[in-house]
Amino acid sequence: MVTSASIAISLKVGEFSIPVWNTDHVGLRVPQASEYPLMPEELVSYTAMQSADLQNATLPKAADELWQPSPPLRRQIRDYIQANQTPDGEVNATFCVTWEFGHSQPGSVRSSGYHCVQSVEPAQQLLDAMALVNGSQLHIDGLLPRALYLNGPWASPPGSFRQFTNVSLKVEEEDSQIWWSLAENPTLAVVSERAVPPSAGGGASASSTLSVISLYVGVVLTIGRFFRLVIQDSSKRIMFEELPSVTYLLQLCQGVQIARMRTH
Repeated sequence: MVTSASIAISLKVGEFSIPVWNTDHVGLRVPQASEYPLMPEELVSYTAMQSADLQNATLPKAADELWQPSPPLRRQIRDYIQANQTPDGEVNATFCVTWEFGHSQPGSVRSSGYHCVQSVEPAQQLLDAMALVNGSQLHIDGLLPRALYLNGPWASPPGSFRQFTNVSLKVEEEDSQIWWSLAENPTLAVVSERAVPPSAGGGASASSTLSVISLYVGVVLTIGRFFRLVIQDSSKRIMFEELPSVTYLLQLCQGVQIARMRTH
């Protein structure tokens, strides 16, 4: 189950890259069964087939941080746009969206990924944005994925379900403070591996530990009993089988006794 998410959008013009919109406040919730008919059939089937958890991630409109690029950087980008725009007043730009998700499983890694699109934007709109003109808009086709499958450290569109939605960004200004906002609150589906309940995991671990201990005790007791029987048999052989002949010992003792009697 996903417990946290962060998403960011950046703009690259020529060799200049600049962050535009970002948030760590993504709304996460489990969709109701009544919402399934409104979701793509491929996604619902994929989730059931993978025995995975399905959540909706809704992005807020406003970015978490103010947009404060330095004046020299904005000036360099404006100069590049003016020098490289087409006769139709357009310029090539690259937009990238990155995402990162945190899981509820203890010790699990964060899942991340990105998606970039090449876009042809009206040069004047980019110039207005670099000039911090309130209300400047940018429209990017096919930027945000409709669904993501979280698999270990990777998060990417699941299987053949690679659909992307359009994103519209707008410059907002209030009290001389500038930030970017989305035209609407886009929602994407997040499919993550189902976590094993802690009780089940603990029971399995305890059962495995007990099995190892039982095996160890059984082996030790069996080997100990075997050695005890071997030692008992050896002591009997020493007492009854491996002593010298008693007759010779008796004759020796008698000879010693006779010799002592004659001496006296």
